[in-house]
Amino acid sequence: MATEFTQRLLIVVKSALQQTANEVAVVADPTTDGNTFTTPLRADGGPNTAAAYWTSWVMTQAQRDRLIAEFGARAGAFTVYSKPATVPTNLNFWVFESATNSPNGYTPDEVLALLPYDRFASAF
Repeated sequence: MATEFTQRLLIVVKSALQQTANEVAVVADPTTDGNTFTTPLRADGGPNTAAAYWTSWVMTQAQRDRLIAEFGARAGAFTVYSKPATVPTNLNFWVFESATNSPNGYTPDEVLALLPYDRFASAF
């Protein structure tokens, strides 16, 4: 039996938009707890202070459609990036096709290489 969860997007939002992004996530998937965007990213080389949040979200086509529609309604036109792409770094959020479900998708490391963010530095 095939799964209905056939879509994966990598989404990065600036920290100021974390609450809005979580609200959008609830519209896309009403069963979520409203804490989809909780994994922090820091500014490249900066201190471990959240400059952005990201998620790697596996979803159904219907959830993807609702997510895209809700982000569009709140933010206007935007792009879901696939390779090859020139990705502007001055946006408030970015949506990428994942390499998991698209041959032209991005891995998390490739997304970070395109944006001015990085994972938190390890304390170990």
